[in-house]
Amino acid sequence: MDSDLERVKKLLLGKEYAELLALKKELETAEALTDTVANVLAEALEARTRQDDRISNVLAPTIDQAIAGSIDQDPKKLAESLYPIMGPAIRKSIAETLQQMLENFNQLLEQSLSPKSLRWRFDAWRTGRSYSELVLLNTLEYEVQQVFLIHTETSLLISHVYSELTAHNDPDMVSSMLSAVRDFVADSFSIGDDDSLDALRLGELSIVVHSGPNAILAAVVRGTIPEHLRAKMQQTSETLHRIKRQQLTNFDGDTAEFADVEDDLRGILESKQRQDEEEERKIPWLAIVAIVVGLSISGYFSYEQQKAAAALQARVDQLDAVPGIVVLPGEARDEAGNVLLPILLDPLAEGYEPMLTDPLGPSISLQPSPYVSAEDELILKRALTLLKPESETSVTVVDGVVTLDGRAALQWYRDASSLWETVPGAAGYADDGLELYDPVANRMLQLGRQIESFTVAFEKEVAEIEEITPGIRQLARQLKEMNKLAESEGRRRFNFMIVGYTDDSGSVRYNRGMGTRRAEQLRDMLVAEGVAAGELEVMNSFDYMEGETPEAKREVRIFLVR
Repeated sequence: MDSDLERVKKLLLGKEYAELLALKKELETAEALTDTVANVLAEALEARTRQDDRISNVLAPTIDQAIAGSIDQDPKKLAESLYPIMGPAIRKSIAETLQQMLENFNQLLEQSLSPKSLRWRFDAWRTGRSYSELVLLNTLEYEVQQVFLIHTETSLLISHVYSELTAHNDPDMVSSMLSAVRDFVADSFSIGDDDSLDALRLGELSIVVHSGPNAILAAVVRGTIPEHLRAKMQQTSETLHRIKRQQLTNFDGDTAEFADVEDDLRGILESKQRQDEEEERKIPWLAIVAIVVGLSISGYFSYEQQKAAAALQARVDQLDAVPGIVVLPGEARDEAGNVLLPILLDPLAEGYEPMLTDPLGPSISLQPSPYVSAEDELILKRALTLLKPESETSVTVVDGVVTLDGRAALQWYRDASSLWETVPGAAGYADDGLELYDPVANRMLQLGRQIESFTVAFEKEVAEIEEITPGIRQLARQLKEMNKLAESEGRRRFNFMIVGYTDDSGSVRYNRGMGTRRAEQLRDMLVAEGVAAGELEVMNSFDYMEGETPEAKREVRIFLVR
């Protein structure tokens, strides 16, 4: 039965039947229908866009959601895509803002320092107006201060915008009064149906009106009405009637649907300053003089401040140069303006008091912290106080070393040779130039220096002394003579410490043994030359230094044990 019906359809419809089946299959298959629509989608969107803006309104929410989704997923990718556009736009906006700011500043400077500005200030005081209002009135060619969008049928205010510096009253009341004036003019005069009120003048203000089918635009202008204002208002009215045609037709007093028209209305707000060519060519001498005077005064005070600061710094440097005073960073001032100066102060420092006061500058108050100075001048003061040298004895300090010269008694010398270590800051002691009153004491002092300067050098890893040298024989004579002189003075005999040194090539244990063997070699040879064995002590350099690292050298030295 179905096949017979198919044959009948083919006989009746012929070739068109096959085409209808193909079209039906295309519409019923999603993939085929998608391909068909894709082939004409771009052309369809282009044709619809030429008709009206509904395509933009429909796609706007989808585009907003797509951008929001892109930001949520990967904001960096969107930022990189916008970078070539946003950078130049931001730089252009900043440049225009700076240019406008500089122009406003220059204009304000010229107006503030010119004879004309003084006249305007007098007029402001005389009339009770503000100075800024008079400047605006005298320099403004025109300014569109307010724009009203009013529904034609109901006379209700739809939207209202105004410039930032404009004082405005209740916009709804202004809208109602404007509608009443238009109705009064239409009822009182014989005018055509297409005629309407298009301008009002109220003192310094003008109201320009443009009537559309469903809405009225009214602009409040201070000054001369610019020629292009009516064309701009007509263009804005046509745009609003196109994008808000349905909302204007069905307007019931709810302005929520017109919240996005403020940007279009703000495009009408503008202003222009009056250009006075003659005044532009004048040189603003008063402004130049004021600037020069201001810079001179500023330069004078800056010079005085620098001069005072330099004088104060010179006094601080003088204080810092006083022996026993170290100026620390962190200068401050008290309520009276005195300088509070933190310093390190040695108790022996002196002569700095006059530097604290200056009749032409601030006083200096010291905030001292005690310390012991290592300067030679103060070490010398302490050495003289402790050692109390005799008249023929001179004491000097160079680089911290206390040096004795001249002549001194034996007992004073003995006391000084131990007291110098208690001098704060002293780094060393020298008495080579000192001569004692007693010839025996002088000889003992000379022998002590010769004994302690004696050394025997060794080759690496060698501890034996092959033979008794003339130097060793002379050392033995000096040791014996030293103790004979001590007995003649009624003193107990000296002991002598023989210390063996090594280099640092071996281990500590090895070096200890090597140093001891070298010292023993010298002791044995001195005993063979007649020195009493009980007066000779043997030690390696590690034990002699009591834990400190000894000098790395291969020799034997001898010291007096007093």
